[in-house]
Amino acid sequence: MKKESNNQSSVLPCNPETQKQDNPNESPFIAIREIIETLAVALFLALLFKTFEAEAFVIPTGSMAPTLKGRHKDVFCEQCRYPFQVSASEEINNTTNRATTSKVVAGTCPQCGFTQFFGLDSPSFTGDRIFVNKSTFDFRDLKRWDVSVFRAPAEPRINFIKRVVGLPNEQIRIQYGDLFIKKREEQGENNVSDFEIARKPLKYLLQMLQPVYDADYPLPQVEQLLWPSRWFDETNQIQSDRLAWKTRNNGTEFHFNKNDVNDIIEIESCCPLKLQNDNLSKRNDLPSTDQQRTQEDKIYWLRYRHIVPSSTDWFSLAENRIPREIERTGIIKNNPQLITDATAYNTGISKDDNNRERDEFSLFVKNNNDKNIESQENSYQCYKLPTSLGGNWIGDLAVSCDMTISCAETKDCFLVFELVKGGQNFQCLIYPTLDLIRLAIPGFSEFGKKAKADFHFETDQKYRIMFMNIDEQLRLVINDEEIAFENEGKYDDLCRPLPNGKPNLISRNRDPNELDLTPVSIGIREMNADIAHLKILRDIYYIASGPHTEPETPFVSVKDSNLRLLYDFQRGFSDRLTSRPIGSLQEEVFARFLADPTAWKGYGNTRSVLINLDQGQYLALGDNSSASQDSREWGCVDEKYLIGKAFFVYWPHGKLIPGTRLPFIPSFAKMRHID
Repeated sequence: MKKESNNQSSVLPCNPETQKQDNPNESPFIAIREIIETLAVALFLALLFKTFEAEAFVIPTGSMAPTLKGRHKDVFCEQCRYPFQVSASEEINNTTNRATTSKVVAGTCPQCGFTQFFGLDSPSFTGDRIFVNKSTFDFRDLKRWDVSVFRAPAEPRINFIKRVVGLPNEQIRIQYGDLFIKKREEQGENNVSDFEIARKPLKYLLQMLQPVYDADYPLPQVEQLLWPSRWFDETNQIQSDRLAWKTRNNGTEFHFNKNDVNDIIEIESCCPLKLQNDNLSKRNDLPSTDQQRTQEDKIYWLRYRHIVPSSTDWFSLAENRIPREIERTGIIKNNPQLITDATAYNTGISKDDNNRERDEFSLFVKNNNDKNIESQENSYQCYKLPTSLGGNWIGDLAVSCDMTISCAETKDCFLVFELVKGGQNFQCLIYPTLDLIRLAIPGFSEFGKKAKADFHFETDQKYRIMFMNIDEQLRLVINDEEIAFENEGKYDDLCRPLPNGKPNLISRNRDPNELDLTPVSIGIREMNADIAHLKILRDIYYIASGPHTEPETPFVSVKDSNLRLLYDFQRGFSDRLTSRPIGSLQEEVFARFLADPTAWKGYGNTRSVLINLDQGQYLALGDNSSASQDSREWGCVDEKYLIGKAFFVYWPHGKLIPGTRLPFIPSFAKMRHID
């Protein structure tokens, strides 16, 4: 099984001499395209960059995905039509630039979990072509989170591109998927309580967030089979003859009218299928208050559960039928599940003509009898690649939507967004008639006293809202503007280890529990709301791996000699620890673990990496942490190796000319600034 374990994300200069195609079987149009693009780039540089030095590079591999993409395939999911990318960099040898014998023939949709076979002849596209400002660091210091090009420390002739996360004279600890930093000259001892979490400024964070679920891409054909939807109305779960939240436009929009909940609403049909873990979690019905309220003041919740059909489920669902086992029992096994760091870009399944032992296609494709692949491509369906399942639970989430709200002139109406991490609720409460927004952590009233902001809401006006719980900070963005709170929404003082070595009130290594199976919710009381473009996103998860892994991980909560890696398949896949590791890396086994709260003892713990930076040294990591060779492996980057800052994707590969395989039509929508 081939994975981008050697993905070094080197960048190649946009020069026909260094990028010539040596494969005689490739189309002559490729060489013509290279010449045209190079001439266009040269003209563009001459006109626009007279005042400073700039150079164009191409990204060959995917260690910076999804921020920057290497050679890849563009895919539209056959089931939900969600567009995504799958790495195809293994189809080209990065040293010789010649085509290999490997072909990426399938990949898994991050939206619905369907593993799609797109065939031997599906087109692959070159990586993003970027502009790099080589004079940036002559005028300012390199900043944390800058995407930078530098020469490889071990091989200075090779250019790498990574995100710089560590600065000179710092100690960097990678743990819990986050980065923790302290100045070396300020602290003598390696005390874990001295480290501060490294937070991403909003402009960087918005480019780094990765999709979990987008309600704009439902599965109506599957839901017609009474397969449960991911967003569900809690009222209907408790009372099957009541419905508080209604859906519109094939389930892509959600509507709540307070007048509808006064009477019993007849439900046309109630789904007979049940999830394996379908018990509603016990939650505080009232957000951040001890005041007792009446039934009329009830909050009506729209909640999300991460329901992922398995490969075997899809073998039936793709043919518009319920799997026989589910039809017989009425139970959908191994669902809902925890959210993990699975990335669609890393799900590619390959076929290698010259090496059957490493032919992922033969291992993970369901073959219909002895039908020939060349003549019966559509008869093939695929199992998910085990190494693409994502070995690390993620609790740093964001929810975004377009929302229109209206309510009477009463102070009792409000809307609440809720995110869960490690069994702890984190909330954002919006009071439209009071022009007030509050952040809250139930059980910690002191936090809320300095987490208030004024904001005027207009009735029946649409607002674009994003609520985030990332890097131990609650953040709210409305219409692309971040709302300012007195305490900035930071709660790391409740999380960082205490100086005496004891865990804090909300310890960083707390285990997930049943609440994490419904990690995102929207609640409403005494008002109306329309919601569209509802999305759930997650933060990048930095995996602690490599030679700098600390032999004794600080702050391990479970004092158990059996606490070890979830699955030690290969370095870089997972750093999460557990007292009940999974026995084998198989889809069914891993899904069973992710759906079973009784198996999560110790799963809040991770390994840790500690790296020391001297004067003039930087730490560089890839955004695609599970498929990136970076400073975790080969150490720090000396200042002398810095080339410049990437600042613009000028050619994210073009669109195909109709009737051809020539991607010459510019894709203007994907041209973008790089922060």
